[in-house]
Amino acid sequence: MDNQISVPPALTGNYAFFFDLDGTLADIQPHPDQVVIPDSTLQALNALAQQQGARWH
Repeated sequence: MDNQISVPPALTGNYAFFFDLDGTLADIQPHPDQVVIPDSTLQALNALAQQQGARWH
């Protein structure tokens, strides 16, 4: 797998990004408090938010 982050073009207008966490961005765990988001995923989300001038919670 390639570790480079591809930056999408800037969007115009108002947009929202919705991501499925459990089983998509992080492995499914028996209990929610055991879920860990990989650092590489957090870096990609931060890069997307910064590039788009967005914030995320």
